[in-house]
Amino acid sequence: MTDTRPGAIRDHFDTDWLTLREPVDHAARAMTLSQQLAAWLEQTDRSGPLQLVDLGCGRGSNLRYLAPLLPGPQSWSLVDHDERLLSDAARLSIGSRDRDHGPVHFNTIEADLRDPGTWQHLLNTDTGVVTASALIDLVAAPWLDQLVRGLQHRQAALLVTLSYNGEFAFSQPHPLDAEVRQAFNEHQQASGPFGAGLGPKATEALQTRLQAAGYRVSTAPSPWTVPPQHAALQRGLVLGWQDAASEQRPQRAKAFADWAQQHLQQAGSPECTLQVGHTDLLALPPEPQ
Repeated sequence: MTDTRPGAIRDHFDTDWLTLREPVDHAARAMTLSQQLAAWLEQTDRSGPLQLVDLGCGRGSNLRYLAPLLPGPQSWSLVDHDERLLSDAARLSIGSRDRDHGPVHFNTIEADLRDPGTWQHLLNTDTGVVTASALIDLVAAPWLDQLVRGLQHRQAALLVTLSYNGEFAFSQPHPLDAEVRQAFNEHQQASGPFGAGLGPKATEALQTRLQAAGYRVSTAPSPWTVPPQHAALQRGLVLGWQDAASEQRPQRAKAFADWAQQHLQQAGSPECTLQVGHTDLLALPPEPQ
């Protein structure tokens, strides 16, 4: 759930952007955490299909990545506030298979993720796993509190992936890279639809809350590497960083525009690679007493 212009928090998310980022997302994810989740599920008793809830599902990328790695049978609830994205998610996820080659069942649910009251009831007593990708760096601390309370009540596992950690770098650096990065990070923590966003602090904040609730938490880096063949994604990132940094420091807008122009000219060239820092987090319920 990430906007076309990262950091410029808006109410709707562009389908083209989500399409561009999906292969880079999948390549970046920490496979070790998915394997740990699969191992835990194999040891967990359940009477019916594994129930998974994906918050901020976008176009269903999380399902398409995770379903083949986890045991079946699986039943997913794909939750987002944007009916256009839910329609795409349903279309693209038809035919998905679990690790055991069984069909993956899913339904789409339109809900306003800004208000936990509209989605917490979706974490029903049968929910085994809650997932989210590129979401928690947008939310505020009270939202995380609500999420952890819901997980704890149901003793569900949580896999949160691709949370921005405050770092990005260019293979062809510019003197203003650090200033733009700092302004962008400040912008991420400005007021948005979820309130004052946690930005790069989100993973640590979530980990602290989960551990206080007795959860066993593992984290792993999941950095994007954006090579020249993903030039459109490179350009989208540069423009997003420029927009957010300029909004945060309008007096530096001209300098940031010049910064962006240089990086846009380099995008797609054989020497141009971007690194964007992310962190994945897996939380498993406390061991039964």
